[in-house]
Formats: sequence, C-alpha cells, structure tokens
Amino acid sequence: EAFDCVELLGKKYLRVDPAIRCDDDEYRLILTIASGGVLFGCVLAPLLIIWHTTRKHASLERVSRARVALLTYSYQDKFHYWEAVDLTRKLLLTSVVLLVGPDTILQLWFAAATGLTFLVLHIGFAPYQDEASGLIQLAALVQLEFTYVTGALFFDRKPKELQGEALLVANCLVVLPLVVTG
Repeated sequence: EAFDCVELLGKKYLRVDPAIRCDDDEYRLILTIASGGVLFGCVLAPLLIIWHTTRKHASLERVSRARVALLTYSYQDKFHYWEAVDLTRKLLLTSVVLLVGPDTILQLWFAAATGLTFLVLHIGFAPYQDEASGLIQLAALVQLEFTYVTGALFFDRKPKELQGEALLVANCLVVLPLVVTG
C-alpha cells in the first residue's frame, strides 16, 4: 500500500490514507520503511534461508540437521534450499505483483511470467523426493498459470487490443511442451 499513490488535482496522495501526500517527508519515511520490508522479504529472507539450510543440512551433528529438517525433508538432498525458492515465488505472486502496474494488463503479464518461470524451474529441477508431491506441485503451478492466463483473457480493455490473447498463445507455446515432457 505504501507504493500506491493516486493523482488528484495535480497532486499525488497515498491511496490508503489521502491525508498523506506522496511528495512530503512523512511519505518518504513510509516509503523507506516499505522498501526495506520488500528488500528483506523478497531478497534477504530467502538468502538467509538458503544460508541457514545449507549450513545446517550438511552438518555432522544430528541436532543441527533436525533444526532445518522441517524446511528440507520434502526435497532431494541437492535441493535442500528449494523452500527458499518456493517462498520467493509466493512473495512475488502475493506482494510484489501488487506493485507492478496496478490494475493493468502488465500486472497480469508479470504474474503469468513469474508463474511460468517457477513452473519451468519446477519441471527442470524436479526437487521433491516424493514423486506424488512433485506431481501435486506441478498441478498447482499449472492451475495458477491457467488462472493468470484466463484473467488476461477477460481483462477489461479496448476491443481491438490483443494482449490477453497474446499471453495465452505465448504461455501455450511454453507450458504445453513442458507439461507433456514433465
């Protein structure tokens, strides 16, 4: 919400609190705090999880390995960090997507491209130990991608614009061969 300013009579105001102008010092403080939160949540937290699981997962001490087992037990040993990858996907698709072109087709394109990227990563690496878990995750990722593409098709836009249809075609050209191969 801190990044969402709206223009009114030539001045920008914070949408959730119109008493705050987007060009004053109070807003700059809010923006700094929100930017720090995005940096921590989307970059530093996943890196910390990777560092922690790598360090503890390879430990010779059983207690150390047990401390990260909750984050690593579902994945093959070489993909012990995959929980951080999945958390990054979730953060991108629940938080960052709100910042990218709010209420535009660009937002749907961002969601579809992010979803497609993680779908390709999942198919390419197959990180789960259990095949059933991998198939369930594959089904969930395909369903999410289908939702984003369908949203783009029904997005309210001018009748002659074909961005939604282009997104559908682009996704089909990538997803269908991957799903069949996967």
